[in-house]
Amino acid sequence: MDAITEILYQYAVDDVAMFGPDADLSEVDTKASYNAYEEEIQEALKTAYPYTRVKVQSGPAILRVNGMTDHEEIVVVEQIIHEAWEFWNWIVPV
Repeated sequence: MDAITEILYQYAVDDVAMFGPDADLSEVDTKASYNAYEEEIQEALKTAYPYTRVKVQSGPAILRVNGMTDHEEIVVVEQIIHEAWEFWNWIVPV
């Protein structure tokens, strides 16, 4: 296995996908929550891959490991991202 040197995770800004179709967004600071989400994912990936450049940002949805979308580590990175998302620690109330 190649050393993981770079991870790029871009996610589409989509309130329904991020917060759920039934979420009451009047109680959520969505901008702050997206920022907190980026920080949460960044921290989770840096914990798992401490010597790797990690970039998390909004944009067209894409995940690349070492510049590849089909790298063998993609499944592991996706799981780390999903677990960080499902903890909901990144939700910022109004």
